[in-house]
Amino acid sequence: PPRSTLFPYTTLFRSSLLSSAWLLNQAGDVERASALRRRASHVAQAVRQMAWDEARGLFADGSTGGRRSAFYSWQSNVLAIYGGVALPENYDRIFDALFCPDAPYELFAAGETNNPFFKYFVLEAAFALERREWAMRLIRWYWGRMLEQGAVTWWEFFDPASRPGSTALCSMCQGYGVSPSGYLCTELAGIRPATPGFGMVYFNPLVGLTEWVKARIPTPRGHISVDWHMTEGGDFEAMIDASHPVDVIPILAPGIAARAIIHVSDEVTILAEPAAEQ
Repeated sequence: PPRSTLFPYTTLFRSSLLSSAWLLNQAGDVERASALRRRASHVAQAVRQMAWDEARGLFADGSTGGRRSAFYSWQSNVLAIYGGVALPENYDRIFDALFCPDAPYELFAAGETNNPFFKYFVLEAAFALERREWAMRLIRWYWGRMLEQGAVTWWEFFDPASRPGSTALCSMCQGYGVSPSGYLCTELAGIRPATPGFGMVYFNPLVGLTEWVKARIPTPRGHISVDWHMTEGGDFEAMIDASHPVDVIPILAPGIAARAIIHVSDEVTILAEPAAEQ
């Protein structure tokens, strides 16, 4: 390994290796895909060896001359989960050391709470760890307050504690703040692609945080619309429509699946009865 290493960048490099391997595998280049996965595995092992502090249950930010940095930032540790560098048995331990159940949710963001960019990685890690309700509460608190202050597109910077009209000069339409838009579709509305191009999708809505959801999800071939709500009798009822043929695999929470009513348009096919989440 090099004499000096910054682990957040190394973790992102490992993620890029795995993404490239997936693309190569889809293209039929199995040999090169396997080579990249092996390289990604070696990177993960090296970072764990140099940066993991078992006593603290966190990753250091870097290493110089074989000695770990004194800093253990939330960025390094969120990326260790995001990039699969951390071992699965340590995921919850790391997450609980960085975040709390209530606002502002981030224990060690230290000056970064007004920047929405890195929250994408936080949300991705939280949803991957099945902390879906926590992640949606973070979205509602941070981006919800942005909307309350008049946002019609996502801003470059925002401090939820700021007063209306006191937001610093910045871009009022910034691409790196848009992560809630995707998660509202995939997690709250519950439409996630099961195959490239949305020919097959999972329907796994996050029921309980809101009374109803209406969403229109753009796809490479058109759109998928979903409209779901809880009836007065406590049943889950949904309508799924699409402008192109779509196969739907419904996955619902225990207690909801048995009483679910799902209506579909002519272009939509339900592949199985709603299954309970595991």
